[in-house]
Amino acid sequence: MLPHELNPYAIIACDNLTDIQNECCQVILNNKESWNKQMPWSGWDRLAIELYKSCPSLTKWLISNNWVVKTAAVTILDNEKKRKNLPIHIDQLPVLSRINIPILNCDQAIIKWFHIPQDYRNTLDLTDIKNCVIDPVQCTQFDELILTQPIVFNTQIPHSVDPVPNAQLPRIMLSLTLFSDISNYLT
Repeated sequence: MLPHELNPYAIIACDNLTDIQNECCQVILNNKESWNKQMPWSGWDRLAIELYKSCPSLTKWLISNNWVVKTAAVTILDNEKKRKNLPIHIDQLPVLSRINIPILNCDQAIIKWFHIPQDYRNTLDLTDIKNCVIDPVQCTQFDELILTQPIVFNTQIPHSVDPVPNAQLPRIMLSLTLFSDISNYLT
């Protein structure tokens, strides 16, 4: 089965989500300014180390699932330039699946997944994530979710994130890439 033919997401049980959110929110907000200078969206590998040191609830949950984090990234929508939403995109390969954890105000945005017809998909350079623009007119939305629980997220299905009207921001989402393959959750 090809990655874009798997399910877009799978909800994961997490009994201590509130503790994870509180601990992670402090780490993320305390480092937001220095991260903003580095990249427009996310991608700070040093975040994984900081989260392990400062978020015992997250570490406990990861250990209980036998998961070891390879990288951690944060997506923040805060209504500033280039951060109002995330237009339709496919994440960078080779990562197929990530764990996405709602940290703050994730109930204020809708994640939408889209089908791209194969003939249109063939015209796109999906390896050039920065310059690949996916035309929404060519796509058909087939699912949506308001992120309130951690999910295994299929990065290879076109998706967007759009705040709801009058959304309370910032919306902060933590994305973890693991050393182990978790794509079996998506079958």
